[in-house]
Amino acid sequence: MPVTDAPWAAQEVWAFEAHNDLRLVSVEGVSAVDPNQTRLPQEWRQFPTFLMQPGKVMRLDEKRRGNSDPAPDQLNLQRKLWLDFSGGG
Repeated sequence: MPVTDAPWAAQEVWAFEAHNDLRLVSVEGVSAVDPNQTRLPQEWRQFPTFLMQPGKVMRLDEKRRGNSDPAPDQLNLQRKLWLDFSGGG
């Protein structure tokens, strides 16, 4: 976060929405805060939140790309076969 002068805030709270199915990361270099103790919008409070201060750098350390343990592929097939045109054979 760059150092800024007024009227900008001296610190900010950032919410991070992870997509672990795409990549797994750990957030480093900043302090975690309780989102319920902030004025974040309600829909953002479900995500991990971090206190950003001037001069601090949020680093995302990539642990894994993609899903290393995907669910097995499944195929379900249902058929109805008629051996004659009347549907009885």
